Amino acid sequence: MTKDTKITLEEANNNILLTLDFCQVTLDVFHAEDGYRRREALKEEYKNPPENRRNYVIRKGIDKIGVVAIESILSSTSEIRGLALKPEFRGMGYLPRIIEAIEDKIKEKGADKAALQALGTLPEAYRGMGYKYGTYKVSQDPGAQMTKTLG
Repeated sequence: MTKDTKITLEEANNNILLTLDFCQVTLDVFHAEDGYRRREALKEEYKNPPENRRNYVIRKGIDKIGVVAIESILSSTSEIRGLALKPEFRGMGYLPRIIEAIEDKIKEKGADKAALQALGTLPEAYRGMGYKYGTYKVSQDPGAQMTKTLG
């Protein structure tokens, strides 16, 4: 498949971690020292997500390439959570198209602001897509808090 293939989001019946085994690999990478315990806690969280969270499979054409959760945290703001791609799709330039599809879904649900927490080198990538640094919630999660007003 080519890079021109459309990126779409498919609702995942709020059961992402149990239906997509590549999430386990992602969690092991990001939570190496505490991987198993963290993964088990997230499995429980995703089995019974809060009413304001929806989980999605990210597709490139017919291929499942990743997952993401979108959580309404205010009437006007939705948080992008748990964005993870299969290893073979990382670093290939898909992030802007994936974020665009996520932002479209956020606007479709009635919010006009997107928020996220970014780790490592990702804050610079998100800045290139219009995200700005700014605290939007009290959090002990690592990473830079960033927001973007959607047009």
